[in-house]
Formats: sequence, C-alpha cells, structure tokens
Amino acid sequence: MSFVYVMPEVHGPLCKVGFSVNPAARAKRVGAEWQTKVTLYAAIPCAGCQPAAMEHAAHYFLSRDGLHAHHEWFAATPQQALWAIYKAKRYCLRERDENGGYRFLSRRKRKIRDVPLFGELRADERYIYDY
Repeated sequence: MSFVYVMPEVHGPLCKVGFSVNPAARAKRVGAEWQTKVTLYAAIPCAGCQPAAMEHAAHYFLSRDGLHAHHEWFAATPQQALWAIYKAKRYCLRERDENGGYRFLSRRKRKIRDVPLFGELRADERYIYDY
C-alpha cells in the first residue's frame, strides 16, 4: 500500500509532500538527497486512490494558495499540508452521479473519517491513519 506523506524540515519553513510505499525509509533518503533534516509528520494511506493522483491534487491545492516553493516543497505548515492531503483524498474518492455531476463516496462504503477543519488540527499531533 502507498502513502501520501508530509515531511517538514526540522530547522526550516518548508514541507515536502510526496508518496511512497515506505515513508519512514523515504524520510531518510530525502534528508540525504536535499542536505536537510526532515521528520515524518504524517502518512495517509492511498486506499481506493491512485497515489500519484492524490499527491498531484494535494500539490494543486497547496500551489493554488500560493505556498509552492520548489519541486515538491511548500512553504506551508505541516497542518496546512495535511489538510491539503485530506482534501485531495476526498477529491480522488468522488464518483459521477446520475446527473453527470460528482458526488463523494459514502463514508460507509470507503470508511472515510470526516476531514477535520483546519482550526481543529493541533501542531503536536501525528496523523497516521489506517483507512
């Protein structure tokens, strides 16, 4: 199973948003590749979604808010990046309805938890969920 993750810099203002099968190992490689120390803040499973599509949607939501720094790095707090990933997951789990519009799959069908509002996220919490 793949995960979309948030990795903030330990001593910097940037967060990396990407996807990997093993986010913990990816955190070590990112630190070596970019010459910076990062921590794994959150890893959200891509169950029912294509990992690349979910990552791309999260990048879009962050870029739309003017937070893109370079490559997969964003000048966002870990909470903002996590919120974008949740929003991307909900976006990727939508389906067409009978009128040609989109509707989100029911929580019972996909076992999705409610997406917390931005104000409800706490900086000291780790968000690693098993959907």
